[in-house]
Amino acid sequence: MLKIYRALIQSKLDYGSMVYGFARPSALKMLDPIQHQGLRFCTGAFRTFPVQSLYIESHEPSLHLHCLQLSLLYSSKLHSVPKHPTWGCVFLPRWAILFQNRRSAIASFGLRIQVQLDELGLSLDNIADSTGLPIPPWLITVPKCDLSLSHLRKVDTPDWKYHLLFTEHLSNNHSIPIYMDGFKSGTSVGSAMVCCSSVVAHRIPSTASVFNAQLYAISLTLDHIEAKQYSNCTIYIDSLSSLLALELLHVSSHLVLVDI
Repeated sequence: MLKIYRALIQSKLDYGSMVYGFARPSALKMLDPIQHQGLRFCTGAFRTFPVQSLYIESHEPSLHLHCLQLSLLYSSKLHSVPKHPTWGCVFLPRWAILFQNRRSAIASFGLRIQVQLDELGLSLDNIADSTGLPIPPWLITVPKCDLSLSHLRKVDTPDWKYHLLFTEHLSNNHSIPIYMDGFKSGTSVGSAMVCCSSVVAHRIPSTASVFNAQLYAISLTLDHIEAKQYSNCTIYIDSLSSLLALELLHVSSHLVLVDI
């Protein structure tokens, strides 16, 4: 029932919430009964059931917090697209002095969201720019990934079998082998690659995930191949999620675009 509510009712309340979400509180309260009635219907709660307890029972925030969350997500996504037609209106807002002098007037979205970011101690400066695909998708050559070892379950496969299959693959392959990995230990995150006698290792921000560290390691490897002008190489990596992201062209990740 909650899934139906979110799909049919909440989706309509979410539409345009970045625009109307900072309206007068008296006007926004007109929408609260819609949410409360839907949540009571889904959870079977009585009309006398406290609203705060209703939010906890249904794992749903209030409309005010939900609209604030959507606004923050929208501003974060918009900040990653500098060429977006509304980028300047949001992050370089005009008439700031006018709204400061007229407290009764509702400020523009850019001024309102900046206040919320300052109150929460958030910054959008670390968000990477989303440049989009460098070439049309139909012209992209999908990387060739050998996922044959991924079909073996770690629970049922002993280490010696992995080592045997890897040695067999290595002996049948006459290209230059390159080994790379991304790792995270405590607050330290890094990426490294080994090719012949060359070792390249970089430390990346501690907030990065292991997935991003693996993708960055692939980027280091490709830069090394280009610098050495190698023509026939095989990259070995133990991250299945990174290989699938490249093979399926998950362009939502900035590092996937860099690797492509």
